[in-house]
Amino acid sequence: MDVTLHVPGLGNITDEDIGTLTPMRDGRWSAQTKALLAEFKTNRLDLNSAWAATWTGWTCPCCGRGKPEIARVSAGGVLLCRLERHHDHLADLAHSIFDRSNPKTNDPRFNLEADRARDALTILVERFEPAVLCLDCNLAEGIAKQALRNKGLPSYFTFKPSEIADFVSASPNRVHEIDLEAAEQTWLASKDDLASRDAFLTMMVSRVTAGLHRREIARGRQPEPLLDRDVVFRLFSQAAPKGFRFDLASAVEARSVSRDSSSNSSRVRRRRPSAAPSDAEFAAVEAEQRPGRTWVSAGEDWTCPCCSRSKRAICRRSNSGRWTAQIFVVHEYQAECEAENLAHRQLAATAAATVGSHRAILICQDCRNITTRLRQQAPDLDEACLTPGNIRDLAGSPTANADHDVDLTRAMTLARANADHCLAVADYHRHRVAAAAALADVALRVRLGLSYEAAISGLARDVDEARGLNTQQAAYHAAWLLAEGQRFKDLDLDAPA
Repeated sequence: MDVTLHVPGLGNITDEDIGTLTPMRDGRWSAQTKALLAEFKTNRLDLNSAWAATWTGWTCPCCGRGKPEIARVSAGGVLLCRLERHHDHLADLAHSIFDRSNPKTNDPRFNLEADRARDALTILVERFEPAVLCLDCNLAEGIAKQALRNKGLPSYFTFKPSEIADFVSASPNRVHEIDLEAAEQTWLASKDDLASRDAFLTMMVSRVTAGLHRREIARGRQPEPLLDRDVVFRLFSQAAPKGFRFDLASAVEARSVSRDSSSNSSRVRRRRPSAAPSDAEFAAVEAEQRPGRTWVSAGEDWTCPCCSRSKRAICRRSNSGRWTAQIFVVHEYQAECEAENLAHRQLAATAAATVGSHRAILICQDCRNITTRLRQQAPDLDEACLTPGNIRDLAGSPTANADHDVDLTRAMTLARANADHCLAVADYHRHRVAAAAALADVALRVRLGLSYEAAISGLARDVDEARGLNTQQAAYHAAWLLAEGQRFKDLDLDAPA
């Protein structure tokens, strides 16, 4: 039986249709969110990606409140619909100690092996797995820890969700009341367990550093079961128009979140709003931009794809009081989905994932600076350590004409979790170089007087020597490599989207 699939254009789709497409998600388009805005008599909304990623019936694992009871209006009249990702900072300590004892090398496979050892150790050390909490439980946990700092509570201690429930008193649509004495007793009861985990961490790091507990990484892609969704996606890919971008998920995300608040943190702090540049000041910023560069090519209606701010909204005053703004090119990578390409690419793969293409996108200076600040802290990280989706999430609810308020600890956790993605990106760029070199090699042989067929045969012999393939396999791989080289040449990969 044949099935016709209609893929709607999400730029024009109705709110009701988004709810039908993504019934297990929430967003500014949902009937519940609209009802809450009406109930609290406001049209300003701060709804973050964690709220959007959960369904309307979600309840907080700490205080037990549902979304209608969690939402509350800020002092500025903004309806706060925010959930926060809560993780054990003992995991951050484990990563820091492990990385100091096991520095990165020039061998990407060894680095991946070490990263997986660190991740396995983290699971054994941390007291709880990452969880999503309401903003008030996350806020209460931070206040409790701050209050107990002068009583010896270590910076890497984090209350478990079940422990937070023991010292908060929740009411609908209000900030929690906190029982600091109960919080202190909870911490004191956990001190022996924390010390035991700390000792275990020290012992295991020393063993891994000594070469024990290493686990060799298999080369190439491993066999995977064929799933219906893989077949459906392949059929969809074949039927889609040339150049179609599979960014439906990011489009739903953009339609789901709202950033009307002045802060992207669950902590209560008020950022002084910055006045926008005047028309003359903004004109001066534009006059400083060089023709042919990113600012000009972005166009007048550009908004940052990560933080959704306009050109005027990304302008900031420097320390000297002068208005400045910049737009940068970053790359967004797409997974390889073609079975034939995957079969050839696994011959030289170092990562479990495979990147098949990329596109250049233009983002603002503050979004770009998140990656820059991480790389200053950890020089072993590379440009691909944060994806545009990561940056979009970390930017949260940005303020116009101000730098982003970013949780760099969480950003580092995301960056470290992208280790295999970074390897896949490195594989991809090596493949692009190899494909371009194959095209150039054949063109040179033809210029030297060989026939095209003879030139390809020469390339196949080189492939045979490099890959250890038989004659037929080498010829097949050489032809594929040339096709890839032509594909990359035809695609304008570095033209900003």
